[in-house]
Amino acid sequence: MQIPQFQPGAVLQVKYDPKDPSKVAVDSIGGSADDAAQAAQAADPARVQGLQAVLEQMKNMENDLQTRGVSAPAMILAASDMNVKVNGDNPWMTFSLQVNATDRAPFQATAQGVVGVSAVSKFQPGKTIWVKYDPNDQTKVILDHS
Repeated sequence: MQIPQFQPGAVLQVKYDPKDPSKVAVDSIGGSADDAAQAAQAADPARVQGLQAVLEQMKNMENDLQTRGVSAPAMILAASDMNVKVNGDNPWMTFSLQVNATDRAPFQATAQGVVGVSAVSKFQPGKTIWVKYDPNDQTKVILDHS
C-alpha cells in the first residue's frame, strides 16, 4: 500500500503522449507502461489538470494537519466514490462525517481521501474512523491513516 504517495501535493510520475502533450495520466505504481499509455489516450486533459490541482491542495492540507492537527474519532454519515482510482483500483472517496472531538462539541465535516480497495468496507456509513482536524478551522479535516 503506497497511498501516502498519492495524496495532494505529492510529486507523481506521469506519462504523456509525445504527439499530444495535453494527454497526461498518472503512472500508477504496479501498472504497466501500456496501462498508463492507454489511460493517457483516454484522459480528458482538463479533468486531469483539475484533479491534479485538487490533489495538490489536499496534500498541502494533509502535511499541515499531520503536524498540528488534532486526532479524533469520526462517524461516517455518508461515503461516495469519486470515480477516480489511485495506485490500481483504490478509490478516491468523499466522506460526510460527525467528528467526535474531546475538546469541543461534536461537529460535522467533509473529508476526502484514497482508501485501499481492501479497506472500503471499513469506510462506510455508520463506521468510525480516525481523522485529524484543524483546531482553528473545523472545515479542514483529513483521514488519519497513521
